[in-house]
Amino acid sequence: MSDTGRPSVVIAYAYGASDWKTVDVRRAFRDNLAGIDVDVEAVDWRPFLPSPQAHYLRFVRNRDAEAPCDAEAVTASVTASVMASAPASLTTSALAGASGASSRTPRTARSPQTSRTPRTYPARSDLAATAAERAAVAEGRREGRLSLDPLTRPAMRVVHHAMVDNAGITMADVLGYLRDPAAVIGPAAERLLEIRRGAGGRPVVAVGLSLGGIILVDTLATLLRDAARPEADRRPAALLVTVGSQSAALRAMGVMPSAPRDAVHPVLFTPWLNVWHEHDYLSYPVGAVFEHLGDVCDRRAVQRGAFPGVHSGYLNRSSRFFDHLGEAIRARFGG
Repeated sequence: MSDTGRPSVVIAYAYGASDWKTVDVRRAFRDNLAGIDVDVEAVDWRPFLPSPQAHYLRFVRNRDAEAPCDAEAVTASVTASVMASAPASLTTSALAGASGASSRTPRTARSPQTSRTPRTYPARSDLAATAAERAAVAEGRREGRLSLDPLTRPAMRVVHHAMVDNAGITMADVLGYLRDPAAVIGPAAERLLEIRRGAGGRPVVAVGLSLGGIILVDTLATLLRDAARPEADRRPAALLVTVGSQSAALRAMGVMPSAPRDAVHPVLFTPWLNVWHEHDYLSYPVGAVFEHLGDVCDRRAVQRGAFPGVHSGYLNRSSRFFDHLGEAIRARFGG
């Protein structure tokens, strides 16, 4: 409580996969938590997570790069495999064999005159399909290579890229985190302790969006179970808040670091406020999978929109996230 009688807290904010570059987080908290004195400190996990984002984006955006099926490509693939795996003493003879094989056209391979070339389908400029377009669509469907009408393909490509740029990036980072969670949890724990020591006695509210929420759940649980630490260091936050988080899904799948499959009642940090949206398919209520925890509360966000855009809209005033957060702060810390 500040001298003005208003609650005064320090927000330790763990970013989501993309909001660090799209949202002024400090301004969002200060402008939308009316009647509460707020300082915001970042818990930045990005330097400690070797993110696969760039590789993921290149892979899923360029789906037209099909493997060739002609004889020359098969021979080149065999040659590369031999060079990579064979001992140096055998490389020369193996390459000679591969070269000899390439001079004899395999019975199943296509000759250069009949090799398949990529087909292109005419773009529809108006609502009337041309005869050539209808023929191309029919042929593509017979070969199992085309499942969408040319009119809808551009729209679906836009949807596909939106999924990649939002949900895809999040899932790529989650998978990267699960590969080595300790590499992120350790630095995140030290950062939380640093924030608590610099808070001047004010309560610390740990807030995490999306993957940031998963990291905070795991980090606070790890500190809580560390009996060698002083009691104050085992609980560096007074309230945990996750928003748009996948913790419940990871628990249900048995891959959550702080709540593994064999832990019937995992020890996790509470009090815990979780905010989710029914149209955000990367957010989940936590009460059903952590029913053994007493001080857990699920609240719904209400911002308009559809997935995946709704996943990045929690820090907008219209989502009611700040209303839920403000109520929790006032209930626990006065005001």
